[in-house]
Amino acid sequence: MIKVITENEDKEKMMIILDKILETIYFYYPQNISYSDRKYHLSTQIKRLVRKRREHSENGSYSYQINEILAQIFEDYEVIDWTDLESANDYEYRILLHQNQLILDDDILLINSLGGKRLDLFLFISILDNYYYFFINETILDNHTNKWVFKYISTYSTEIKNVIDKMQAVLFQNGYIEITSELANTIIEDVETELKGKGKARIFDCLFTDLISISD
Repeated sequence: MIKVITENEDKEKMMIILDKILETIYFYYPQNISYSDRKYHLSTQIKRLVRKRREHSENGSYSYQINEILAQIFEDYEVIDWTDLESANDYEYRILLHQNQLILDDDILLINSLGGKRLDLFLFISILDNYYYFFINETILDNHTNKWVFKYISTYSTEIKNVIDKMQAVLFQNGYIEITSELANTIIEDVETELKGKGKARIFDCLFTDLISISD
């Protein structure tokens, strides 16, 4: 028998996840204290955050486990590690979504070899808890104006859909929960990060990184 998930059940599930996310964020970030305030950096929460980053930086087993998972998922794709645990709370990767295509040293040469359009999957895996977020970025080079155009996309080929489905299934099997765009863009009013002040910090900034912005 197929169980049909109603809209109310879906909202209820999202609220449960949101409550758990907030519990995680408040464990690592002080509430209602400005980043510029000395109390912020001396808080128990930030001390926990610093320890967590150091733990992952010094223990290569975490990185090894994630790299093994990604190797299983993206065996035919080029995976680039963008992780910076000194400044962010996540393992971060860029996956070139063109099968058996190596990353070239020259971006113009690469995009021309791809017919003028490049697709990359941006993947973020939090160190604070078992959450991940991703989006797909399309890059186009206009050869007439030499201008680069970047945009997020939500429609793509069956080939890409299949590899994304595989990613979601494997990460789920390994205990990771996907953060939807709606949740990722939810603002946490009483928390600040280094680059996002009061009323600006989103769940994405806290769980993953505030070094980049994501679209609504």
